[in-house]
Amino acid sequence: LSIPITATTVSSGAMVYAISSGPATISNGSILVTGAGIITYTVNNAGDNLYTAAPEVTKTINVSQGTTVLSNFTITDKTYGASAFSITAPTSNRSGSFTYTSSAPAVASISGTSIVINTPGSVTITATQPSTTNWTGSSISTTFQVVKATPVLSGITTISKTIVTGK
Repeated sequence: LSIPITATTVSSGAMVYAISSGPATISNGSILVTGAGIITYTVNNAGDNLYTAAPEVTKTINVSQGTTVLSNFTITDKTYGASAFSITAPTSNRSGSFTYTSSAPAVASISGTSIVINTPGSVTITATQPSTTNWTGSSISTTFQVVKATPVLSGITTISKTIVTGK
């Protein structure tokens, strides 16, 4: 974020801008914000052959944390017996990692960024992107079902039967 500083005087002396404190630098008459926090800056003019130095002016800017916005978090239903699978992270308006929690670990548990299917049932997975110095934290949830598997019968032998009718 670049914020132009506008200061004028009748003196022909150069305007001098400086950051006193906070997450910013000065470049070409603009404040380059590098993070959230209170930025204090000063403006000076040394004067010229007609004017004395102007009194220093100190100003502050309060830069708030950005708001994290999460979306597009879905998990399709799974069948009991399915292999563990990777979680597709939600869409976020910032970078950063996520942590995941399961509302029903007996149904589906979390292992890092993977989900392990344990038994049929309904489960809600919550993705959380924690706050940082510059961003608020946020969470988003999605629910999916682990449905019962359909067994396949096998090993059935064919039985033959002979019927003999008597006299």
